[in-house]
Amino acid sequence: MLYVAATRAKNLLVISVYPDKPEISPWKLFEEHMEGVPALEEVKVSPAPAIVGGDTITKQDLIKARDGFLGPESSINVPSYSVASVTALSKEGIEGPERKSTGRGQSWGRVIHRVLESVVKKVPANLDLFVENVIAEEDRAPEEKEQVLSLINKIMQSTIWKRMLQSKKRFVEVPFSVKVEEGKQGFKGDTVISGVIDLVFLEDGGWVIVDYKTDTVENEEGLANLVKYYRPQVEMYRRFWEEIAKEKVFEAGLYFTHVDRWVGV
Repeated sequence: MLYVAATRAKNLLVISVYPDKPEISPWKLFEEHMEGVPALEEVKVSPAPAIVGGDTITKQDLIKARDGFLGPESSINVPSYSVASVTALSKEGIEGPERKSTGRGQSWGRVIHRVLESVVKKVPANLDLFVENVIAEEDRAPEEKEQVLSLINKIMQSTIWKRMLQSKKRFVEVPFSVKVEEGKQGFKGDTVISGVIDLVFLEDGGWVIVDYKTDTVENEEGLANLVKYYRPQVEMYRRFWEEIAKEKVFEAGLYFTHVDRWVGV
C-alpha cells in the first residue's frame, strides 16, 4: 500500500509528517529519500473579520435553537407522508370470522402460495422435489408433501386456472405501491399504500384478479363469513390495479383452495 501511495501521484506528492513522533509516520521507510525535498510554503490565513454590532449569541441560545430545530414540534419531525398496507387497511376495525384450529398456521398458506407462484410461471421439472424443498424451508413436516401435491393438482384442474392458462397476459405475486393524496378516500395526509396481488390475468373482457385463500372452509355459512371478511381487500386490489394498468378490471374474486371454490366479489 505504501508503494502504491508513493507511485500513483502524477504531478505532485504531498507528504505530511508529525515532527514530534517521527517513528509513527508511515513514511519513515522513505525518510532517507526525502532529504532535500522542499517543504510547502506556509499558508497564512487572515483572521476572521470582527463583527461590528449585532446581538451576542450565548450557549443557551444555541441549545434553544437546536432543541427547536430537532424537537418534537419541529416541522422536520413531521412526516410528509404515511405508509399502509392493503391487508391492514382492509381489516381495520373488522373482527375476523371464527376459524377452526387446524394446527397448520400461516406457514401452510405460504407453502401453497409459493408453489402456486412457481407453477403459474412454469411448472418445475420435478414438482415433488420442489414441494419438498418449500416444505423444508418452512420447517414443516415432510409428510405434508402429498397433501400439498394433491391440493395443487386439484387447483390446476379448476376452471379459474384453465382460464388463466388461456389468458393473453398473466402476472403472479405482483407487488405494487400507490400514492393516495391527502383528502382522497378518507386519508388525512398523503399515504403510500402497498400490497401484493396473488394472480392477475388479461382476458378479452378485461383484467381478472385472483386472491388465493387457504382458510379451512367447513360449510356455506363459514364461506360467506370469509367472503365478507376478505371482500374489502379484493375491492382495493381492483381499484388500485385499474389505476396502475389504466384498464378495466373485468372480474375480481377469492379462490378458496381448501374447497376449490372461486367466488367473485
